[in-house]
Amino acid sequence: MAYKAKRLHLTSVPNSSYSPNSALASLNGFMDERRKQQKPVADFGAFEEALHERVMGLERELLAEELSRAEVDAEALDRRAKRMTEDGEF
Repeated sequence: MAYKAKRLHLTSVPNSSYSPNSALASLNGFMDERRKQQKPVADFGAFEEALHERVMGLERELLAEELSRAEVDAEALDRRAKRMTEDGEF
């Protein structure tokens, strides 16, 4: 069965310690290798497991990146709240 899929292209968020590039490269490499094959996989379970591992790796990296944004924002809000409390604005 031949199939075509669009390649995913994601960029890192500035000031983030996370980057989806490693998981994305792994997933794209896996997909590229499968597209080169003419025959179906011999062990579909193993194929599904390998695919799932890569997709979940990408999801974990993207979620971690988003959480890192929230943590940065939470710290900034916490500092602002402390300043406002010290200035009597609350």
